[in-house]
Amino acid sequence: MSNHCGCAFRSLFHSVAVAAASTIFTGSLSAQLTYVTQARTVFSRAGYSSGGPVTQTLSATDFSTFDATAIATLPPGPAGPAPGYAKTHQFSQLQSGEITNSGSFDFVRPSFAGSGYVSGRSLFDVSFDASGSTPFFLSGILPPAVQFYPQYPVSRTIRLTGSGVNITLEGPGAFHQLGTLSTGRYQLLINVDSKAPDLGGTTSNGSLLDTYQVSLYLPEPGDANGDKFVNSADFNILSANYGTLSSAAWDKADFTGDGKVTTNDFNLLAGHFGPAPSSRGTTVPEPGLSGLVFSALVLASFRITKTFAMTCIRR
Repeated sequence: MSNHCGCAFRSLFHSVAVAAASTIFTGSLSAQLTYVTQARTVFSRAGYSSGGPVTQTLSATDFSTFDATAIATLPPGPAGPAPGYAKTHQFSQLQSGEITNSGSFDFVRPSFAGSGYVSGRSLFDVSFDASGSTPFFLSGILPPAVQFYPQYPVSRTIRLTGSGVNITLEGPGAFHQLGTLSTGRYQLLINVDSKAPDLGGTTSNGSLLDTYQVSLYLPEPGDANGDKFVNSADFNILSANYGTLSSAAWDKADFTGDGKVTTNDFNLLAGHFGPAPSSRGTTVPEPGLSGLVFSALVLASFRITKTFAMTCIRR
């Protein structure tokens, strides 16, 4: 090994080893969300064709956590003993580094010669400002939008728009997209509605249980895959892409935004290794966790330095 390679190798090993041995510290996001407007509502409706519907609408009044279930219940119809109901639920939180929205539709169509109906809607419409440039992950799952009533189409739409971002998702299935927010204003619209199946004039009940989940997440430095943890899975991504000198993105372990994957990115990952940001604090990790963290860091150090050493040996 040449003197040049030997010195470079020792320098790299030293910087990585220092990161591995250092105390795990908490960190902050490079950018945060500031909320401007919000409209969050759940709506349920149940009725018979021969009578007016029963409805309930509940709405969020401020930016705090919204956890509400709108319930509309009907008594049994003349042609059948079973009542019907619609229960539409939404849980949503607006945090500085994450937006979460989940919901469910629990329906039983009232039995009255097939003329009973139940429906519901969960609406989430929030605008926010972002400062600086930061990556985001838009993740979740939408159920299929089965069109039981052609005259009343079912809508399942997620739309994120703003400075340089225009994403529309209509499902069904899981999604996990990486993007970048820059300084500016954005709007996140989540409109999910549902209706119980029409059984075509029978006196039986039609039932439906749908759920959905959406998250807009500003990842902690080191969270390459956007799963809200900084762990060995992220180390594997960094190891696989270490040495990339251009066109690297966050999901390839470029946490500094310079298009490269270097020891700077490793140090960021090492500094944020551990629990999800929401559970971070001043508590000292348990010995078992500390040992696991140290072992993972040393393993990643070995992979990185081995690659560098082999390169030097070939010279």
